[in-house]
Formats: sequence, structure tokens, C-alpha cells
Amino acid sequence: MSCTEDFVGHETNISLHIHSRWPTMRECMVGESVPNNEDGLLQAIAQALVSAPGIQRMAKPVWYDLTGQKIHMNAGVGRMIANGKLAPAPIIMMAISTDWRGHPLTWLFISDDAEVFNQITNSRLQFGDGPSKPMFAGNFAPKRR
Repeated sequence: MSCTEDFVGHETNISLHIHSRWPTMRECMVGESVPNNEDGLLQAIAQALVSAPGIQRMAKPVWYDLTGQKIHMNAGVGRMIANGKLAPAPIIMMAISTDWRGHPLTWLFISDDAEVFNQITNSRLQFGDGPSKPMFAGNFAPKRR
């Protein structure tokens, strides 16, 4: 399995991509177009996952600390274009990636509902014995009244 092969599951209006086998960071850093350092690779993954026709993404991934883990995040919004047709509704996408014990971990969230999107990205995440914290503490849109 390569670093880009994954299993796709669907629940309501959220897509979650899960790696069934975790490659090592070194296994992912091959080829001329792949960054040769871990931070560059994790930034590239976060950026590539939200790069799609019709999606306006952040120009550069940001990073933040989550209980000692350096998390790379990129997000985008828009109406996807597939087969030359504009999707009927806008979506929000967010990708986060990190290095956990030498293995790249990546999450991709996609939703057409901002409130559901915020609930999912505020899910708590725990690395090892550390405390659990929200995956992304911010909100992408105000709550409905």
C-alpha cells in the first residue's frame, strides 16, 4: 500500500479517509516531487487533500500544537467541479496531518453543513497518555439559531 491509497467511508454528509496500513514517513518521502523532510511532507499532504477544482483553499497550511503533536492543517470551501459540472451545494473541507511515532496520520473532513462540520472537527483527540483536546478548536461558521 502506498501513502495515497486509502479506504473511504461515508456517514451522513461527512467523508472520512482512513489508512488501513500506516506507511513510515521515510516510505512516503520518495520521488523528485515529494519534499525530503517530514514537515514539508505533512504540509504537502494537508494542502493536496483540499486541492480540488472549485475549492478555494488556504494559500499555505498552518500548524498548531495539540498536546505536543505538531499538527499541519489546511482548509477550503467552494462548490466542487466534477465532469465539468458545478456541484449544487458548497462544501467545507479540512485536512490535518501529523507524524505519530514515525508514521504519517491524516484526517480529511468534508461536509455541506457548517454546524456538523464544526462538531466533527471539535471532536477530541488523544495522543498516547496525553490529555485529549479538540482536533481543531475553531469554528468555520457561526452556529444556527
